[in-house]
Amino acid sequence: MNDEQYKDNVAKVIRGVKVLFVRQIAIQSISLIVNIILARLLMPEDFGIFAIINFFIAFLAIFCDSGLGASLVQKKESLTDNDIATTFTIQFVLSVALTVITFFLAENLTIIYSSLTWNEIKMMQVLSITLIFTSLRTIPMALLERNLEFDKIAFIELCEVILFQGLCVVFAVLGYKVWSFIFALIIKSLTGSVLLFYFIRWKPRFAFDKESARRLFGFGIPYLGTNILSVINAAVTPLFLGAYAGAASVGYITWASGLALKPQQLLEIVARATFPFYSRIQENKENIKKSVEKTILFLGMIIFPFIAICIPFSKNIIQLIYTEKWMPGLGAFIIYICSLIPIFILLVPIRAFSAMGYSNRIFLCSIFTTGILWISSIVCTIYIGSIIGIPLSFFMVNVLGAILIFIIFRDVLRFNVFSNIATSFFVSLLIGCFCSLIAVYINTIISLVMAIIGVGFIYFLIMYKIKGDDMKFLFSNIVKTKGLHYKISE
Repeated sequence: MNDEQYKDNVAKVIRGVKVLFVRQIAIQSISLIVNIILARLLMPEDFGIFAIINFFIAFLAIFCDSGLGASLVQKKESLTDNDIATTFTIQFVLSVALTVITFFLAENLTIIYSSLTWNEIKMMQVLSITLIFTSLRTIPMALLERNLEFDKIAFIELCEVILFQGLCVVFAVLGYKVWSFIFALIIKSLTGSVLLFYFIRWKPRFAFDKESARRLFGFGIPYLGTNILSVINAAVTPLFLGAYAGAASVGYITWASGLALKPQQLLEIVARATFPFYSRIQENKENIKKSVEKTILFLGMIIFPFIAICIPFSKNIIQLIYTEKWMPGLGAFIIYICSLIPIFILLVPIRAFSAMGYSNRIFLCSIFTTGILWISSIVCTIYIGSIIGIPLSFFMVNVLGAILIFIIFRDVLRFNVFSNIATSFFVSLLIGCFCSLIAVYINTIISLVMAIIGVGFIYFLIMYKIKGDDMKFLFSNIVKTKGLHYKISE
């Protein structure tokens, strides 16, 4: 890749991050309002039942993809018609097979969850239709990502979220309870598939090329394995806790993690936008190193103040906005917020290493941390508590995972993390102490909002004084797409 191509790709990445970031602000604003409404309309048990059902469907959806979508994005050479047709054929056959299997075997879930009713079994059977939509959308989405057309992706996903959230509220108001999520998710999946086919005029074609399949599975299988392990990690709550403590406990943890880990969506945006970029420059380790370090610096400027503000105000947020019925999830909420630190330090380097072709190492590391997560989650849940045990284990395993990744890949790249996060960490620590002092005086939603805005403004002023150049660079790239190359390459 020559210098001009590199500059062009960097500009596309910044534009992609910017578009996806703006989209995410819109999505999270809508989601936050809708989740507050749903938390007031529905009970923790309703959230728990949907989490259990949706887990099984999400798990099967990973097998429908088989890592082939990421293989299409990651492939250095140009894609051939055989690559695309082979991927579609494999995924479509898998999705139909898994839909049929789910429909006929769903009732066996009562072996694990004795409290599941026939109505909830029907929910899973109905929701399994989304597996077919998953196979239909993989190719168009992979082509958009490969071409770095994140503006179109942002539009589609924004439409999906608005539709899903709006329908959830409508159905919940009408009294459909858990079915509100099921109906909304099916309509959202169908709409997203239609929009993808509108933007990518690709005609599905059944074909199978053995050589294409071999090449694609070469990257796809380890990638699939990593995704399976990620779902197994998440399975601790719906699978183990659902059977051990019931849907209410699952509901509290699902709510707490969903609220506390909202900034993780920002991290996923950055990782998603940079993955195809890192794939294009995978031979240039020095540029990858500088890009990752700069990304960690900027993410720290956002993640640390979020943590510093949310922890002291956590009780106020739950009592004033979500009502007392969610207070049992307070401890889980705080622990999940703390987990953002190892997550954001870990996520971007992992995507960089994966783009460089080291998915096998990441997979082996994931196997180890998954085993530790399950063992520690079971022990912590039994001996510490059904609501706080899993979040505590989640935090410890993410810390362990971050340490392992940097040790395992020290022969590939060594990132200077501490110097890039030190300033935002210590300034946020100061801000957090101040929030703790004023939290006791906050007793209305208006005073809570004003306090958050005020403290955020103070943080911005302090950081601007200390890290003025980096702050200017960060905000300038929200409104323009030039300059990152020169900054990285210094």
